[in-house]
Amino acid sequence: MVHARGIVAERPFERSVRDYRKTQVSLLEEICSRNARTAFGVAHGFRTIRDPSAWRAQVPVREYEAYRPWIDRLLNGDLHALTGDAPFMFTSTSGTTGQPKLIPVTEAWKEDLAAIMRLWIHRSSLDHRSMLARKIVSIVSPAVEGYARNGLPIGSMSGLTYQRVPAAARRNYAIPYGVMTVEEYDLRYWLALRLAVEADVSLAVVPNAATLVKLGELAVDHAERLLRAIHEGNLGIERDAAHTWASHLSPVARKLVPNPKRARQLERLAAKRGSLRLEDAWPHLALVSCWLGGSAGQVVHRLRRHIGQRAVLRDLGLRASEGTFTVPLADGSAAGVVTGHANVFEFVPVSELESASPRTLLGHELEVGGEYDLVVTHRSGLYRYDMNDIVRCEGFHGTAPIIAFVRKGRDMVNITGEKLHVNHALAAEASARSVLGNELRQFRLVPDAPGLRYDLLVELEGEVPDDARLARFLEAFDDALGAENDEYRAKRKSKRLLEPRLCVMDRGWAEAQRRADIAGGKRDGQYKWPVFRPGWDAASHDAVVVVVDRVQRRRSSRRVKAAAP
Repeated sequence: MVHARGIVAERPFERSVRDYRKTQVSLLEEICSRNARTAFGVAHGFRTIRDPSAWRAQVPVREYEAYRPWIDRLLNGDLHALTGDAPFMFTSTSGTTGQPKLIPVTEAWKEDLAAIMRLWIHRSSLDHRSMLARKIVSIVSPAVEGYARNGLPIGSMSGLTYQRVPAAARRNYAIPYGVMTVEEYDLRYWLALRLAVEADVSLAVVPNAATLVKLGELAVDHAERLLRAIHEGNLGIERDAAHTWASHLSPVARKLVPNPKRARQLERLAAKRGSLRLEDAWPHLALVSCWLGGSAGQVVHRLRRHIGQRAVLRDLGLRASEGTFTVPLADGSAAGVVTGHANVFEFVPVSELESASPRTLLGHELEVGGEYDLVVTHRSGLYRYDMNDIVRCEGFHGTAPIIAFVRKGRDMVNITGEKLHVNHALAAEASARSVLGNELRQFRLVPDAPGLRYDLLVELEGEVPDDARLARFLEAFDDALGAENDEYRAKRKSKRLLEPRLCVMDRGWAEAQRRADIAGGKRDGQYKWPVFRPGWDAASHDAVVVVVDRVQRRRSSRRVKAAAP
């Protein structure tokens, strides 16, 4: 079933690969024709648009806040304000103003997304035929998380897809959907681990590798509790929790039976290794699909500690609440072929982002190695929508471009004109981490504009190194930033920027930050660690263990005076 539907999904993709430009023009004409009578279509003259030139002239590029008035019309009951087909739900993601961004979902767009996922499965299974042989671990966000004021549900497309796959495929999931609806963070992850570890898993699909890292850490820390639950055939949770979430978990609990054979097997593996590892629990794990690019890709080295080297990694593609934009065709790379049959793509050269009237290029006009801001149009009412994602053209597959996510377009900090981007910080951290001699779990840069420098916050494994080693790491990071960014190096040399201040954080700081962000509305399945923050939060200030400040020539405990919130 999967392979047959995958082949069907591949046909329009292959047409776009053979003649990308023709496919894009045809899709643009279809979108304009289909939505010409909507309020948005009338306001922008969709009836007269027949080519990309007219499209550019009549429809401005918009970020979400410029779109919000049109979304408000939907919320006020005008369900055809943007699309001829009324949306049946919204997906959500965090907005820049604190208000969530609501993305309308039509049946046509939902089918586009489902077809792209089938295409990914089909292509991946051709390269890894054993990936569907056993159970699948996939953790998604709920299909319904709330309701808009017009009564339409708000939720995640991943959850909707999870619920609507054929029954034969659902039986292959190791973690039932009911677990995804448990709102309590720790309980949800525990239940996912409890069910996943008992299973013989051949495929794991999680957008962010940090999800599997979290499961791996739980397995190491709570092996005894886990093995007891498997042996006894229960969920391994307290009665109060079971009662609170009974409606979600009772169907799951009823299917569990004592499994002493599996418990003994895992116990032997844990005794041999010294701890329970996902690598040992899942010996047939063939493929792990997660993001490999941008800041999310920095977690992959920690993932390998839990799954080992056997399983192959393949990127899930460039996807967000706003759509799925690439299909990776190779392992170990964040690059993928654009989904030109389902999205109209435009690309703004990074060099023109600050221009008053930047050009937009079509995919066939890209230069290999060039970096561009991504602008998308598709069948759910986003028209020339600025994703604020910077992508790099890695080549072409047929006539269609291959792109990889690099960073968020405005993911930048600046004090004196150095304009540090996330990729500069990621490269500097990767270059300097070996100096520490122990694992660097997470890091963040916070600008201290009055102090003319940056605060570098790091969470480490194990004991805090001595002053000398911390100072060498700080120096290596500073030097690496200069190597990545000429302006930073020049301003450090002229003393317009001073050396960063190193703040070693308590164990658990990064996890606490993640929890706070999720509690604030971010979706944990798609959570991306913010490498930059504009200022200190109170919780981070309280989590400082050691400060290394070579400008003030001091090492102190739990004090960052100039950077206090």
